[in-house]
Amino acid sequence: MDSSKLGLLSFQIKDTARKIGFDICGIARSRSLEEYGPFLKDWIRKGMNDKMGYLERDIVIRLDPGLLFHGAKSLVVTGLNYYADIAQKDRSAPVLSRYTYGTDYHNVITGKLEKLLMWIKSVRPEAEGKPVVDSSPVLEKAWAREAGLRVRADFLVGTPAETPETLQKTLDFAK
Repeated sequence: MDSSKLGLLSFQIKDTARKIGFDICGIARSRSLEEYGPFLKDWIRKGMNDKMGYLERDIVIRLDPGLLFHGAKSLVVTGLNYYADIAQKDRSAPVLSRYTYGTDYHNVITGKLEKLLMWIKSVRPEAEGKPVVDSSPVLEKAWAREAGLRVRADFLVGTPAETPETLQKTLDFAK
């Protein structure tokens, strides 16, 4: 596919994602994010993943989506503001994240990703894909950056200037 058709398809995917209800959408070329490896391994070695032992598994796959999704050429990365305007009533109870007040975001986002994948397949029947919402070893923030998404992150999808050098600070902040 020539670059002008590819650019049009990228625009159409992003436009469709917005129509489906995503706030942001970007597309990244699939590649190994090997430059993140030393930072991720050091973060885990320091125990920053706390009780999230699953983060220690599949590090090579976390860095290279081509090993998880064989033949992957691109990753479509989306973001959705899932802020709930509901305030916690019992001030003496442990504080709950606001996203817990709404419908499970895994279901909401997966449904939207499935619609987006169906649309992509309608214009490119040979396309294959898999919606992923916290269900596969993927570095969401790194891929958001790769896809050109510049968002302030208090949630999963990226930071304004995340680079391998600032990954350690981001991971430390998440602890």
